[in-house]
Amino acid sequence: MVVFFSLAGIPPFSGFLAKALVLFSLINSNEIIAASIMMMISLVSVYYYVRIVKLVYFEPKKNNFI
Repeated sequence: MVVFFSLAGIPPFSGFLAKALVLFSLINSNEIIAASIMMMISLVSVYYYVRIVKLVYFEPKKNNFI
């Protein structure tokens, strides 16, 4: 769960720091289009990573052995 949250860029994890540093460097170098594309891709990845965590830890397990 920690790995997925780090990949998604949730604030207390190291993935957030990496994404924030890349984003701030893009903004400082006036690459606004690249920064906005990075943010859109990041939002899509957050959805999928949090969805995996939800499925693994919070959804009831189905027994398909019958």
